[in-house]
Parts: sequence; C-alpha cells; structure tokens
Amino acid sequence: MFDDISFLVQETFKDVEQHSKKKFFSQFMAQNESLDEVPETCGILYHLQQNASTFVVRVLPSKNIRADFKNIKKHPDLYPNLRLDAELIEAGKLQFFECDNIKLARSIKLNLANKRFPLHEENVFNVSDPGDSWWMSVNEGELKVYFKLSHTEKLNRLIKLGPLGDGKVYENLFLQMRGYFQKLFPLKNFSSGYGQISIVTDEPKDLNFQGLVQLFSQGEVSPDLFEFLARWEMSSESEGYLDSLKKANFTLIELATLRGFWREVEGRLEI
Repeated sequence: MFDDISFLVQETFKDVEQHSKKKFFSQFMAQNESLDEVPETCGILYHLQQNASTFVVRVLPSKNIRADFKNIKKHPDLYPNLRLDAELIEAGKLQFFECDNIKLARSIKLNLANKRFPLHEENVFNVSDPGDSWWMSVNEGELKVYFKLSHTEKLNRLIKLGPLGDGKVYENLFLQMRGYFQKLFPLKNFSSGYGQISIVTDEPKDLNFQGLVQLFSQGEVSPDLFEFLARWEMSSESEGYLDSLKKANFTLIELATLRGFWREVEGRLEI
C-alpha cells in the first residue's frame, strides 16, 4: 500500500491538523494573485459544474497542486477537460483537494469525475434505477452500508455517502475481508450480500469500530485507526498475508478519500 509507513503516519497526522485550512486556501486562491499558500502536494484540481437539477465534477489528478494550478491559470486552454476559462478561474471555480498519494487522486477521477449526478437523487429514486449513491446506518453496535438506496429503510435513518464505487465489486471484496474486520475489533456478526454489508460488534465504543464508522460517515481516518493499521502492517512484514493486509488497508484509505472528497463537493453545491 505505502512504501514508507512511518512517513505516511506523520503526513496523515499533519493532514488532520491542516484539514480545516483547505477551505481557507480555496478562498485565498479565488481572491489573491499569490499562490504561496497552495500546497505542493499530491491531490486533484477540480471544477464543479452545476445546473438546475444536475452537476458534474471535472477532475485533474496532480502530483503537485501548486504547480498545476499555476499552469492551468496561465494556459486554461491546455486543460480542456476541466471546462475552465480565465473568467471562471478568477471567479474561484478552480478548486483543489489533497490526497496522500497520486493513486488516490486517480481513484477520485475514475470513480467520480465526468459523470452527471442529480442534485436530489432520492427524489428520482425508482425500482429500476435506485441511483449510484451508497447509504449507511448505525444502531447500537451495528454498521450497515447499502450500495443502493434501500426500500426497507426510512431515509431519515440513513446517511447518504455518495457514489463511492461499484457496489457489486465491493460486496465481493468485503465478503473476503471478514477475517480482517475480526482483527480490527470484536466481531459478533458479519455479512456481505444482497446489496449491503452488515458489521456488528458487542463493543460499540471500541476505538477501531468507531473509527470505521467515522471513516464512512465523515470520510476521515481517525488517528487511532490509522496508527493501528500502520502498526499492524509493520508487525506483519514477515507474514505471508502482508500483501492481502496492505490491499485491505488501502481499501479503507481509498474509501475514506472518496467519501471525504464527496463531502467537500456536497458542501459546495448551491441547493
């Protein structure tokens, strides 16, 4: 998953501290010529296009957000996929989102870019097309994630997560991760199938279980959960299952990144 775990632990903790600064940086870009505060890190540059009923996110993965922002501002015509011009850039329509590495930035583009989404997906829900968004519910130690809008759950009991990926792919992937979750926290019951996953623990206050809930609901990897995953990898370097462990850990980090970006998009929509 990562080449240097100790470095990424430090960088992720920095990201947690700097998360609240991102909105300020975006405003700074829109109002000032200087880009000194724009980070020289991996991430994406994006343009959120919205009309009366739908929206599209145009995405450019970047290994250096500041350098690419400067280039786009100077030559917007060289980046036609972003659908920007000088006037839109000056109006603050070019935004950025930081990622831990370029693979995560590319995952955002693959899963969320250049697709037209309805502003009120739940209002156009029907049996033949339940929409692309995932949904979740939490109740007394049970976490449920629905890969499509559920007929049996009331909307006011669900948290909309956004279109985080192909539900069928993740349904099979999570089915293979039962043992992984057993290592994370005391697992009472687990199932993955019929368009949803259900994870039940006898200890709902367990820090790793709470971290998993936070990962889905907020798009954030808590310091406790991240440190646990990092230590788990480092202590398993000689084990035969290390590759599988890295893939499972990356799956959680990737979902957190997608969810975190989608929350930012939702916050920028004019509804």
